[in-house]
Amino acid sequence: MAEWIRSHRQDIIKVVGSLLAFGSLFFLFQQQSWDGILDAARQITWPRFFLAAGFLLLSRLFTIARWHVLLRSGGVNISLMQTTSITFTGLFATNFLPTTIGGDIVRLGGVMQLGESRVVSAASLVVDRLVGMFGMAMLLPSGLLLLGKSY
Repeated sequence: MAEWIRSHRQDIIKVVGSLLAFGSLFFLFQQQSWDGILDAARQITWPRFFLAAGFLLLSRLFTIARWHVLLRSGGVNISLMQTTSITFTGLFATNFLPTTIGGDIVRLGGVMQLGESRVVSAASLVVDRLVGMFGMAMLLPSGLLLLGKSY
């Protein structure tokens, strides 16, 4: 039995992690006021819903592409599919771990599991964060203008 556990350790960790994630999701769903959520959801029109979902997907695709380019420029031999998988895993973890840095730690762990350099992987995450913050800072003036017009 001990030999089987040692040989299937990764699979066991994946199953336990998935069960914990789904358990956490179930717990969070139990805590919600579903009437309020349904009332708010009914106010969203379908065109706006699909527009928002499209922008969200586009944002995620740009995040994947940006991090993939950073990794490849650092000499990390990773496929686009691996980058996509690790990025979505990190984005999922960001929703459950206490800070947004938790998702970055998951992404770092994912690249390190591939046997790549810790330093290059960590640096790519730092630069990815800085580029994202710079992009948000570029949109700050237009956001402030829109905020000023709404009052």
